[in-house]
Amino acid sequence: MRGRPTRSVPFFATPPQPAHNDSQHASGRTMKKSAFMRNAVCLLALLGAFLSAPQASRAATQTFAAGRALTNLQTESIYPGAEDPPYICCWHNQGQYVTFTFTVVAGATTFVLRYSAGNTNSTRKIELDGTTWLPNQVFAATANWSTWATLTLSRTLTAGTHTLTVIFDSPSGSSGYLNLDNLTVSQGSSSAGSVTLAAGKAQTNLKTETTWPGAQDPPYICCWINQGQYVTFSFTVPGGPTAFALRYSAGNGPITRKIELDGKTWVANQVFPGTGNWNTWTTLSLTQTLGTGAHTLTVIFDSPSGSAGYLNLDNLTVSYGGSGSPPPPAISVALGYADSAKGLTPWSGTANTLFIGEPAQCCSTHGADNGQPGYDGGAIEITNAGTVAVTISNVSVDFGGGSKPSTFNIWGGGTSGKLPQSLAPGWHLVLTMTSGFNFDTSDLFGEACHINSGIIPVVNVTMNGAVTSYDDDHQILNSDGADLASCPGDVSEQKAFTSVHPGSQPAAAPVDDVAPSVTGVAIQSRILSGFAGGWNASPPPTLTLQWTRCDSAGANCVAITGATHPTYRPVAADVGHTLRLRVTAANATKTVALSSAPTAVVKSGPAVIQLGDTSTGFTSVYVQSRTQLSSIFTAASSGTTTDFEFFARGAGGTQIFTPKVYAVSNGAKGALLATGATITVPMGTNGQWYVSALSGLHLAAGAQYVLALDPGGTKSTYVGAQTSGEMAFFLDYLP
Repeated sequence: MRGRPTRSVPFFATPPQPAHNDSQHASGRTMKKSAFMRNAVCLLALLGAFLSAPQASRAATQTFAAGRALTNLQTESIYPGAEDPPYICCWHNQGQYVTFTFTVVAGATTFVLRYSAGNTNSTRKIELDGTTWLPNQVFAATANWSTWATLTLSRTLTAGTHTLTVIFDSPSGSSGYLNLDNLTVSQGSSSAGSVTLAAGKAQTNLKTETTWPGAQDPPYICCWINQGQYVTFSFTVPGGPTAFALRYSAGNGPITRKIELDGKTWVANQVFPGTGNWNTWTTLSLTQTLGTGAHTLTVIFDSPSGSAGYLNLDNLTVSYGGSGSPPPPAISVALGYADSAKGLTPWSGTANTLFIGEPAQCCSTHGADNGQPGYDGGAIEITNAGTVAVTISNVSVDFGGGSKPSTFNIWGGGTSGKLPQSLAPGWHLVLTMTSGFNFDTSDLFGEACHINSGIIPVVNVTMNGAVTSYDDDHQILNSDGADLASCPGDVSEQKAFTSVHPGSQPAAAPVDDVAPSVTGVAIQSRILSGFAGGWNASPPPTLTLQWTRCDSAGANCVAITGATHPTYRPVAADVGHTLRLRVTAANATKTVALSSAPTAVVKSGPAVIQLGDTSTGFTSVYVQSRTQLSSIFTAASSGTTTDFEFFARGAGGTQIFTPKVYAVSNGAKGALLATGATITVPMGTNGQWYVSALSGLHLAAGAQYVLALDPGGTKSTYVGAQTSGEMAFFLDYLP
């Protein structure tokens, strides 16, 4: 057995459970534990680790067995290959988790999770210090359950004790079975070094040749122009900042290739600047923080990503143990969001500014410039405050986390008005939407005022051949992770350019950008919907909701037991009172609480219940035609309808909707049963529930019904929906 680093075991670790038959490939056993107990034990684990651990510097690398971490999961030793059996298994139910506790010095920290996923890709929510870090991280499928792989993540941490939790969280999208072996936490390395790998001896499906002189490691890779042709280098590093230098020639001019790190896209369309001829060799430099162990770097011709041009590749030099390759010190990067008629400052037409973007488009629908031609898109500013020119050859932005699209690389092409560009001293480079709002990064889940997605955009800038990444921890590009323009108040998403540092941004407490709000009719048994609003913090905050019952003036509020979801149905105890939604935003720096304005005084009403989707929807459907919107729902009990309700937000025009209810025949829409009163959604109105009178229709328990909306024209409007496609419609009915 090869030598292993010293292991640390959390203070209150749960002992391994007996091995059992691996039932995870058919069904899993539900293991329940209250959120309160989990949080309490996590706090005890943190306290124990803090008291028992030396407060001096920790080992550069620590490995923690998953089976000995804090968990409510089972363990087993059925499948070979685990480094720390028994490993965690049978992981498929809501709330199942593993929490690792560790102590580090301040600085860049790498996490390597060793796992197997023999059925399919699996996803899990990952929390750092109790705050959502990655809401829906993908663990790529392994060939079988005996094959183990690693997932590498990086973060800059403060000195002290921290926790990392991997949890099955259905609302965040968690799915699939997963076995977890261990977590390795690394911080830098005490020794520097480098290794050079010949391209001609690497794993490849390309030809080699020795025609052109100057190669350091002939025969070099050549004849590279077809889809799927690749070179994969394998190497091992001690962990920490790692520099890559690809030595190549490109005698016909600039070319592009996709670069993958450990099998995942790193740079979707990296530019290799042209060389004077095929006898001239140069290097492309990239940097990344890696975890301890074996890694791969692949350069591949990928047409869908934009790969183009011939390339000869000589070798790859991997250097480690240093501080990486920082951007030129006089270069600064700033992020902003343009949601107005004139954009930001600097912008197109500003002195000493290179602008890569399109003119104002019709029509901006947010804030003071509602209805005017304008901009609705993220923006990146790169400034050269130095004394020499800098070449900006490529800029890309990665979102991930279910965003659509998840990667933007829209400013290159090598033609006039595109990257690469030489940025002269004292000049600015501004990048934004280039065609039809194609950098509208605030609503990558669809136009809807949803709770913070937790997604942190990463901006990759190639300067003088070296790639530097900037984490948008404040979620400037994706509008507080919530699509603020869709939130009540018709707010503008405009944000002035704000400077960002390479890597993670300094910690910052939550700040409320858009206040929490409530929509709906304040009547007993009717649905009220709350919106968490917009919150800015670094890292993004975890948001929790709590409905409160207040006096008629909105004061003296008391939390309503169990009312912690976005929707609430007032009960008899609420009659004569007002209601508020209190939102608590928390990260490691601070916890902040803010309440919505009070509702109207709740009135008594018939004890109606609902059939359908009573949420406002995490996304929305953009309506600009007469195509009917519909979903099928099953009645839990019998009764008689009173109203049809749907959630909508006005956009570029006034739209008229007609609600309808149909029978279901053979799983599809059948006979028309009832038609509701027409409803008008005015242009530019806030998202809200619209109520249409639809009375007297008898519903049978267990029967299915189609709830539908017929648009009356082609004016643009947004109607609430789930990412699954289910519409935010429901019927109120008397049981």
